[in-house]
Amino acid sequence: MRNSNGPLDCAERSILILPDEASDEVNGTFYFFGNFCLYIPGFLDHYDEVRMLFPGRVTSGPSQGHYQFDPGPIKMIPAPYYTTTWNSVLAIAKHPICFFKTVIEAIKGVDRVLARLPSLTGLLIATISVLFCKKVTLYVAGDARKAAAKKNSYFEILFQGLAAYVMDWWIIAIGQFSTVLVLSRELQQRYRMLRSRPRFTFTSLIREEDIRIREDRNMDTEVHLVTVGRLSPEKNFPLFIQVVSELKDNGCKVRGNIVCSQPVTRSRISDEAGDLEKIKDIIAEQGLTDSIDINLNVPYGPQLWDAYDKADVFLLTSTSEGAAKVLLEAMARGALIVATRVGGVPDLIQDGESGLLAESNDPKGLTKHILDLMKTPDRRQRIRTAAYAYISSHTFEKQIKHIVDLMIDTPKN
Repeated sequence: MRNSNGPLDCAERSILILPDEASDEVNGTFYFFGNFCLYIPGFLDHYDEVRMLFPGRVTSGPSQGHYQFDPGPIKMIPAPYYTTTWNSVLAIAKHPICFFKTVIEAIKGVDRVLARLPSLTGLLIATISVLFCKKVTLYVAGDARKAAAKKNSYFEILFQGLAAYVMDWWIIAIGQFSTVLVLSRELQQRYRMLRSRPRFTFTSLIREEDIRIREDRNMDTEVHLVTVGRLSPEKNFPLFIQVVSELKDNGCKVRGNIVCSQPVTRSRISDEAGDLEKIKDIIAEQGLTDSIDINLNVPYGPQLWDAYDKADVFLLTSTSEGAAKVLLEAMARGALIVATRVGGVPDLIQDGESGLLAESNDPKGLTKHILDLMKTPDRRQRIRTAAYAYISSHTFEKQIKHIVDLMIDTPKN
């Protein structure tokens, strides 16, 4: 493995990464539906060889992948499985020899396997890796049990719930022989019984050049709000609309901007179209058509930075979150953060110092925080300064190094 100065350390030289993200390959260009793929090139600074085992093509027609990925020297290995549990079971059952042969060839010769979970295939490959005496890191990014409870049909709740509990106990079993990294303190508590104590960490796409020091703007009578996220019920955009309405009732001039990403999977396209219509209906019912903009398909980069730069306050209204990357983006661009106290949000935001938190589904509390910020420029500056300090110490390069350090040096319970 490479140290920070460049020369090789003899401990580890190669790694296989399982991102567990739906993907397309179009004319040699890869597109992923999640952004974890964007972190993988960072491991090239620490390993001589980086391999990536990814699901085969899972869609037809034009790519719907939101993140274009250039693998460069990364060795891309297509595998006959999918990111959804049921389709993975069917694919592996249909081509078991091909699956196991691909996996065994992929792990052969690598020093470590990093599997992003929860994922049925990720756990299966991690188990095979343990049996082949490989060093394994489980990167647990969420709680599948909670996701299963939010499904719409009884069949989905039953099937996904059963699969989620199987995966949860499987993580506990295989975690006894692995390094375990978790994306929230809540998950750290869940897996506290493991032999190797789970370590909290998160990934960051923020590079030093993305951090913008901004001057304070006058917010005495007017405030610009932005929220960023995919069209999904847990983002709770109706609460964002309600806060805008509350601020207007308090005599404030408000401009709101809902910035949405592309569909996460092709199966969600119809659902997200329905979600969008519901949001537009709520905006119209509240008489806020002239106060709230909706921007769709905004890619990561300059267009997204522009949305943050125009806002005074980043308002996160989610009912559940992991280590929300949008909070890091808002910090980097100097937008003041007001958010719901859910999931991994308190792990990133220190209430009263780098941002302000309220309980989930509490429009009065969120509105009060924004009104307080409008009246107190000194407090705005203190919060913005603390946020800059936090994001400056959690950039892309620093977080990748932190993850690598945790993988090879995890203390025992």
